[in-house]
Amino acid sequence: RRSSDLHPHKKGQHLSANDTMNPQKSVGIIGAPFSKGQPRGGVEGGPKSLRDAGLIPRLEELECKVEDYGDLTFTDVPNDSPFGLVKNPRTVGEANKKLANKVAEVTRSGKTCLTLGGDRKSTR
Repeated sequence: RRSSDLHPHKKGQHLSANDTMNPQKSVGIIGAPFSKGQPRGGVEGGPKSLRDAGLIPRLEELECKVEDYGDLTFTDVPNDSPFGLVKNPRTVGEANKKLANKVAEVTRSGKTCLTLGGDRKSTR
């Protein structure tokens, strides 16, 4: 084995199909097309854009077994007034609860969970 095979990749480095990985690594993908925690529109399109850009085939090239759980749907909480600088705090809270429950389901099945967002309030 090369010495580099034994060390994790550093931030900014990209994996290639030749990198050593567990051939049976299972990844569960959850889309979180959510944008209510910040003022700009468009971030809710992140999960679709990442899938359209070839994320899943790329992970499969890296010998990952991928299960895509699709996108979660989120509902707005009525009369959700800002709290300080936090926009839509109740809607954000409900979205995070829904996402956390789904992440727990995926990880209980033994998979590494990859969430695709969406704004940072729901995918940190």
